[in-house]
Amino acid sequence: MTQYIASPLPSPLYIGTSAAARVWSIKHIRVSILGNLPISDLASNLKLSRDIFHDVARVLYRSMEYVNYEKVQKACTNVTRLRYYTNLVRHINLENNRQVYLNQNLFNAFPLLRSADRDDEHLILQDQSAGSSSDDPLSFTPTKVILWERYDDSMDIACGYYFRDLEEHKIPMEEWEVDRRIRYTHIYGEGNSYPFANEDPTSITDRFYKCWNEGTGLFDSIVDELDLSCVLPSRRLLREMTDISQRHKDGKDISMPRKLRLGISEEDHNSISLIEVFSGLLEELEMHHLTEPYGGQRSLTTTTIHSFFSRSLNWSIGNGNKLKSLNVLLKVEESFANTKGSLDGLNLDHNDKRHLLNLEKFTITLDFHQLPTSQKSLEGVLDRIPDMSQIAKGMIAIGGTGCVYTLDATGTDNDKEVGKVLTETLKVEMMRLWVDSPAEIGWERAKRKEN
Repeated sequence: MTQYIASPLPSPLYIGTSAAARVWSIKHIRVSILGNLPISDLASNLKLSRDIFHDVARVLYRSMEYVNYEKVQKACTNVTRLRYYTNLVRHINLENNRQVYLNQNLFNAFPLLRSADRDDEHLILQDQSAGSSSDDPLSFTPTKVILWERYDDSMDIACGYYFRDLEEHKIPMEEWEVDRRIRYTHIYGEGNSYPFANEDPTSITDRFYKCWNEGTGLFDSIVDELDLSCVLPSRRLLREMTDISQRHKDGKDISMPRKLRLGISEEDHNSISLIEVFSGLLEELEMHHLTEPYGGQRSLTTTTIHSFFSRSLNWSIGNGNKLKSLNVLLKVEESFANTKGSLDGLNLDHNDKRHLLNLEKFTITLDFHQLPTSQKSLEGVLDRIPDMSQIAKGMIAIGGTGCVYTLDATGTDNDKEVGKVLTETLKVEMMRLWVDSPAEIGWERAKRKEN
């Protein structure tokens, strides 16, 4: 007796037997494809087919600008259809609209809204209680939100109560439980804010480090990104960060930003020691050249490419490695013009695991500021770079295999163009290294033994 096995019904979107049709009939793949289309294409595809209307609408309206919502509101005269669209919105961007407030009314307009942006504010709705759904209508707990804020301040006021009064923003601070955090803060060096306008920059810096070590002022909060646009002497910075690292080891909770961007005046060739300490405190570290001095200090780089790769890095100094992205500033010397092989003989084996950080992104910014003006053209720059294959080996030894590598430049006639050429050359050398690398140990198909 012949038996027939029923096959599952095909998707209503499945038309034909081509491989493309089969892939398109798989919902999560289809939604992923739609999510990568430009907004204009999504809008035109909304009426293409009743079968994919819901998929396109979910992608199109999941995150939207408030100005676009106003256009939809005017164009859509059907109440049911408009409610359908607003129920799809999970994120809204108000831009600089001050007529719409980050309060209950916004969440009433978009019932399933989870987050909203306006200028320097980013509001995220949290789960309302541990024992119930965030949408539990029987929950009487106050609305809980995270409010990420952005600030731009001089160093002299970073140690007081840091948050601004948001009364005019109409955020219901009393009715809601608002967890205020700092998404980005830019600290610059001019001490021009009352009452510290005539204060010695050294005392301002002392107070800044004190509040950092004690976790007060700015550092009493969760800070995502800290941009220090003031030149800090590296010897003092290393001492302070070593103290903070030790406090972390001792179990004390001192706030550190996820990402730190800073300029230093390097002393004692100690930028490597700074990176070692920061590797246990930060996820992202970016060192850059600052043109404006502060307190008599100017950006200065003394660690060269050769000295950077010649030292055995010690990531155990910190509290275990947290670093995911690193941008280090290294000095280019005039003597490199006649020493293209100056990295030869160093231990740059990219299979050596002792130096490995397994970064996601690793950038070396070559500093040409100390070279004569006549040597800062693209041709002059390329004449002063050591063997690129050696740089590639050294970077891979630190960043690992799953890392994006970049070579940038500062202090040249055209930093952008120089960086582009250097990075392309670096990529070529890295590809050659991967191709020439011996096969790693792994599983191999067993061969049948012959009798």
